[in-house]
Amino acid sequence: MDNDQRMSKRNLVIGAVTSVVIVAVALVLALVVIPRLGGGEVELPEEVGGLTALDELVPPGADDDPEAQDRAAENRARQEDSREYSAEKISEIFDGADADQRSYADPDTIDPIYTVIAVAADAGPLLVSNGFPDPEYLGLALPREEWFEQGDAECVGTRLETVPAGEEPTEEQRAFGFLVCQRSSGSLSVRVSVNDGDVDAAVDLLDAVYTDLD
Repeated sequence: MDNDQRMSKRNLVIGAVTSVVIVAVALVLALVVIPRLGGGEVELPEEVGGLTALDELVPPGADDDPEAQDRAAENRARQEDSREYSAEKISEIFDGADADQRSYADPDTIDPIYTVIAVAADAGPLLVSNGFPDPEYLGLALPREEWFEQGDAECVGTRLETVPAGEEPTEEQRAFGFLVCQRSSGSLSVRVSVNDGDVDAAVDLLDAVYTDLD
């Protein structure tokens, strides 16, 4: 084998090895780095699921009332400042991934108010700060907090009323007074919290926001 043939064979081997290294690096980026960095920009909508963002609400009759217009402008400014501050803090937690937070309500009733957080990263499983105390140990008929799934969402419901062990809880006592529901993937996580026990409404809003951002 002459020098030219040996050089050509060596170049082929180097090229093959280089290709393998490039593919391996790409796989590492795809499996590790890219999910950690999350997706792109996240911006929650002004309206979703029949609800309106609180920073977009205008009091009835404000068109003809300068004072009402001023109050609406002040409310919008406060909401925007709060939204920006929270988004920055959430982004810091997720290594700079884009994030947003906004509150929503029915414009006619302003009740209940849903707080929505979205971040372009995987938020991991939905946990509670104090764990799940054993209701039997506490002498309760029902646990104060329960984790459950509904559709693509995972939720934690909190009961506001305690029922002593041995008593039969009523439907109202079984209901939750506070809900947190979440959907999460490698590049997007959305969480909805509300002082209300309507699981269907919370999950419907969660799915609507997730679909809007996905």
